[in-house]
Amino acid sequence: MITYRRVRWLAWLGVGVCVVVLALGITEWLLIPPGEPPGVTESNVRRLRRGMTLEEVEAVLGVFEGSIAIPAPQGASQLTDREGLRALLNDPERRKDIVGDKTWLVRPAKGGSAAIQFGENGRLRRAEWWPGGQRQEPTSLLDRLRSWLGW
Repeated sequence: MITYRRVRWLAWLGVGVCVVVLALGITEWLLIPPGEPPGVTESNVRRLRRGMTLEEVEAVLGVFEGSIAIPAPQGASQLTDREGLRALLNDPERRKDIVGDKTWLVRPAKGGSAAIQFGENGRLRRAEWWPGGQRQEPTSLLDRLRSWLGW
């Protein structure tokens, strides 16, 4: 049989649980920043999504500065700056030269590199974090599936 005393006890228990959950939520909100600042890090590379424009990629990774090596179809690389890269991605005729599975724009960072691949439409096709600055070939079936799905 349910008594008034038991109902009151359950009500106070519910209030106590709510207070604890609220306190934990406020503590996390105060101690953990909402997002990482722009920069080349593994977690920021994981935030990149297929279909992003160059400007959206730069909002996450930071602005491309200095010279950017663009792989050429013959195997050599050509150097350009940020505006040259933007012009290349906006020009369908010139963009065909840098699109493909073997063409990566690599941004080095501490502990690894961000490797970025753009597609035929000039938008992000794929982004990977390369620990140590070099691509690690997936070895297991699960790794290959994650790579294929872009996870």
